[in-house]
Amino acid sequence: MKRAGSLSGGGPLYERVRIMSAILFFIGVMVTSLGFFLFMMEAFKENMLWGLGCLIIAPLQLIFLLLYWDVAGKPFLIEAAGFALLCLGLFLGSGA
Repeated sequence: MKRAGSLSGGGPLYERVRIMSAILFFIGVMVTSLGFFLFMMEAFKENMLWGLGCLIIAPLQLIFLLLYWDVAGKPFLIEAAGFALLCLGLFLGSGA
């Protein structure tokens, strides 16, 4: 039995939520990619070894972030905002 106002039953509201979740997911992926690209640019600007290390060894990114917060903080926050949008799109798209 379907509940009144349920999104899992289909209908126009369900389709709008699915489209909105796909748009949020896509925007989240793009913003996260932009943040990652800017972060890597800052790492390579600092030193070629920092850039290669951050590209190959993921935990090194955290160390770079902590040591060079003044240049890596903004790209990291952009990446985090994109990840939040991505997760919101996934959550809405799951029908929860």
